[in-house]
Amino acid sequence: MGYLKVTYSQDHKPFDELGVPRCHYKHNWLTKNYKFPFDLEFNRTYYKHDGEKLIAFRILAYTIDDNTTHNDKPSLIFLVQMPNQPLQWLVDFITPYIAVYKSVDEYVMSGGANCVSLCWQSWNCRFNVRNVHNDTYFFNDEFWTIQQGVVTKSNGAYFNRFVVTEDGFFVNIGNDSYHNYYKERGIFLDKMSATKVLLNNMSVVDFENDPITIKMKVLDNTPKLLKIQFVE
Repeated sequence: MGYLKVTYSQDHKPFDELGVPRCHYKHNWLTKNYKFPFDLEFNRTYYKHDGEKLIAFRILAYTIDDNTTHNDKPSLIFLVQMPNQPLQWLVDFITPYIAVYKSVDEYVMSGGANCVSLCWQSWNCRFNVRNVHNDTYFFNDEFWTIQQGVVTKSNGAYFNRFVVTEDGFFVNIGNDSYHNYYKERGIFLDKMSATKVLLNNMSVVDFENDPITIKMKVLDNTPKLLKIQFVE
């Protein structure tokens, strides 16, 4: 199984349009205790029991919840659609411990036993990541910075927004470096972007173009008359 693709951006507009909550912290690592429902089908109608009745719902997106005042364990925030209600972001609307059903019939016929598996797994299991601490990880992709007048790779990248939708996994990378004490000047998603910033308005003093000389040997074209005589 290959790694899942992550799309990086430093533009907040698409995240704002979806109303994705901003993280409370600069995340240059994330604990493996965050679990994602990798088999969740977005915009599909599911059902869950709230203790009194079955509730139909659809999930359009989810993100991490890093607000430690909500609870003391890693949680997710879901963009949820329910009948006759506006879209709303809800913390822990579903978890690995909440039974979810594909239909009313499946709930009724099984007495609530036949719930669907959403494949909850630690987030780092499905992405190309690098280990930061014993149980924390960050995306193992190349991010660039300018340090002491040179474009170089950086470990100072962090994300401030992260969202999952039916179109994939999207991460908003901060423009500044987490490692300010390393004197890193900015974070860039590719080397060329960093190079353009480094060279912007920079004067380049260079030699004039080296002169070139093309030599061609021209042979004398004065006619030479030869007289041929036969001597008997």
